[in-house]
Amino acid sequence: MNLFRALSIYTMSSLLGRAVPFFLLPIMTKYLTPAEYGVVSIYIVMVTFLSTVMYWGAHVHIGIEYFKMVESDYRRLLGSLSLIPLLIFLITYFIFFFVNAIFNIEAFSPCLFLSIPLAALLGYLYRLMTVYFRVSNQQYRFAFVEVITSLLQVFFSITFVVFLLYGVQGRVVAILLSSFIIASYLIFYIKSNKLMVFDFNLKFYLNYFKSGLAYVFNELGNQIIRIGDKFLIMIFMGSNFVGPYAVAAQVASIALILNSVFTQAWQPYVFKILSSNSSQEKRKLYTLTLVITGAFFFIYIALGAISIIIYDIFIDIRYHESLPAVKWLLAGFFFTFVYGIFADYMFFSKQIKKISLVTFFNLVLFVIFSVLFMAEYGVFGVAYAFSLSSLSSTILCAYLSSKCDYSLFKLKREVETQNEIKDKVG
Repeated sequence: MNLFRALSIYTMSSLLGRAVPFFLLPIMTKYLTPAEYGVVSIYIVMVTFLSTVMYWGAHVHIGIEYFKMVESDYRRLLGSLSLIPLLIFLITYFIFFFVNAIFNIEAFSPCLFLSIPLAALLGYLYRLMTVYFRVSNQQYRFAFVEVITSLLQVFFSITFVVFLLYGVQGRVVAILLSSFIIASYLIFYIKSNKLMVFDFNLKFYLNYFKSGLAYVFNELGNQIIRIGDKFLIMIFMGSNFVGPYAVAAQVASIALILNSVFTQAWQPYVFKILSSNSSQEKRKLYTLTLVITGAFFFIYIALGAISIIIYDIFIDIRYHESLPAVKWLLAGFFFTFVYGIFADYMFFSKQIKKISLVTFFNLVLFVIFSVLFMAEYGVFGVAYAFSLSSLSSTILCAYLSSKCDYSLFKLKREVETQNEIKDKVG
């Protein structure tokens, strides 16, 4: 696998995908009222949270197991995992149906509310197959799915919201319709390539339940941290303080795109090398990890400088007071990046409980620090809390990673041993 070619492909396709919310922002805010835009935002958040539960970590698990299984077993794994979202969809749909019948959900019409489980289910194959395309080194097919998904979102959103003036319903229909088209294409691809073998094995599901639960907990915890800062500010300081902080978070979120793009290429690369017995490749992995970490450190410093320019050119002066928060958020995102470096080894070692422990530790620490720091530093306290909790969690993750079967520290010792042997031979 050519890491840098993969990075370039993932960067271009993922940037287009991440650019969709930014591209649609001025359009949606013009054609939707603030209340309607809020409903759409809540809808997307609910779909995201439900998706995490519905997928039960399948998209994470297949990335880890790809390099450990023969093809026939892997196809059976894909089929078995894909039955889980179908079952959870049926359960959640009935739950939503009864909730809608019993309670009056003011924010959503019945049709919108009941479409949430469907939207989550339709997104499953996209999440699953984009991971599969990454680990199987199909960068161009990954890019195709990413780009087409983004274009469909934009096309249908403009069609239904701008031209047909369907409002919130139009935006939701755009989400559902684009997801349906992509899911249909992926079903055709799976069937053509005989990629899944469906085999209902109760023992498999019982064994997978705990690890899947840990995946869910880890992902939900990270999602809560990403959106929890705004809720904490609203609760303890009022909604007037959310806006400026949200602008700082939006500017700093450029780092999240970099982290995501890098992970898409890096994680399969790491898993493939760890699955091999090549000492030379492992030595290369260790050296490359140090180089990339150093490079990202300077990239994040550069982002801090660029954020000043972004504020001066694009951000209204009323929001400039939030600029200092950007550098602390960027620091937190850098520590999150380093955390991901160590967490990959824990995932590969199947130490999911340890990852869950780090997630829980991070979540609790973030809430405690946020409450304490907001009382002293105001809205900036949340940014300080995010940075400090991310650093603390990274240190804990590094320590727990060192106790796993595979770790960066063991690669380091292996490299040192090989260097000693070379010196003796020389």
